[in-house]
Amino acid sequence: MGGRVISSVYWIGGGIPRGAGIEWFRSNGTATQLTYLPANAATFTEPQNVVRDPLVNNAVMLFNNNLIESLSDTVDFEFTWNNALGGNDPSLQVYIYCDRNHEIHLYGHPPTKAANMALFGTSFDASQTTWDWTPGMNFPNPSGFYKTSTNLPWGIEIVAPEFWIPNEKTEILLAYPQFRAWAESGGTVNKSWYNFPDKAQSHLP
Repeated sequence: MGGRVISSVYWIGGGIPRGAGIEWFRSNGTATQLTYLPANAATFTEPQNVVRDPLVNNAVMLFNNNLIESLSDTVDFEFTWNNALGGNDPSLQVYIYCDRNHEIHLYGHPPTKAANMALFGTSFDASQTTWDWTPGMNFPNPSGFYKTSTNLPWGIEIVAPEFWIPNEKTEILLAYPQFRAWAESGGTVNKSWYNFPDKAQSHLP
């Protein structure tokens, strides 16, 4: 079993150097529970710009770790999945990082074992501060990571025909007035918040 990943950089905010990665897990089918697996549960063909992450099992690094110079670039690669180890429902998460140990994941996704755990619980972050990456460990999805005390996420994932980008130095709370209530409710209200940008505070690339 396997698949193909096609990833492109749609927009970039700011000029801080950073990279991107993808990590694979075993899923219970609904992805409400994920499991860490030993190395080589996922194996990859590695064309230019995608390499296996030397610090994280079953993960790759994208765009030469240099997103800020990769606008509109595409990475296209295939992976093979070991069904005997991982079952029939692989799950993956995408994340970005700075200096490799400072990671940003989607709401509720745990950091990789390369992340600096001392950053959690500082400033406005309300993530838990300990974790176990042992192969075979099961964990709930979402878990208690990458959120503020008011449930605002550090990273989001949406599917939309178009997405207006907040203007430089403009918070998403201003660019999308319905976003705060959506996030603070845990996604139960304003489920289409991304369709209602304040166009004075945002733009289409």
